[in-house]
Amino acid sequence: MGQDDHQCGKPGTTVAELNLSIEVIAILNTARRYCMSFSNASRLYWEDAIDVAVAEFGDARGPEIAVAVLNVPRKMRSARRSNFIFYSPYCPACSAKVTPDEERLIRTIQATRLGQSGSAEIDAMILCEGNGTHQFLQAVKRLVRVAGIEGVRPTKRVS
Repeated sequence: MGQDDHQCGKPGTTVAELNLSIEVIAILNTARRYCMSFSNASRLYWEDAIDVAVAEFGDARGPEIAVAVLNVPRKMRSARRSNFIFYSPYCPACSAKVTPDEERLIRTIQATRLGQSGSAEIDAMILCEGNGTHQFLQAVKRLVRVAGIEGVRPTKRVS
């Protein structure tokens, strides 16, 4: 996992341009904190990840969703050889954008939620760098299911 060196002025796709649902934005924000923990194990960013999931999904569902989010990058890391590049969730300018890796992860989640297994598999293959995708895709499917977004068309986030 590799943070994008905090380049706030770097151009890129914005989260707003992706027209993501509130749930997927919460998943992204949770995942970014787990990625921060992977890249800097001495900090307890994973605690913040759990806090975000609980705040966004509630006390009853938040912990289970937090674990499901954690398993997605964990399974990807076991297949991927290079760093997964992500933006810091703690910088307002950086967190308003997505890296190409993050955008591909979001596309995998979106395709899975809509039952587009072929599209999900293609993005997963790229994210896993041609290595095994089965465990990663199983983790994405479980996340989509426990987050309650399976079969739900993405709706625009209310600003």
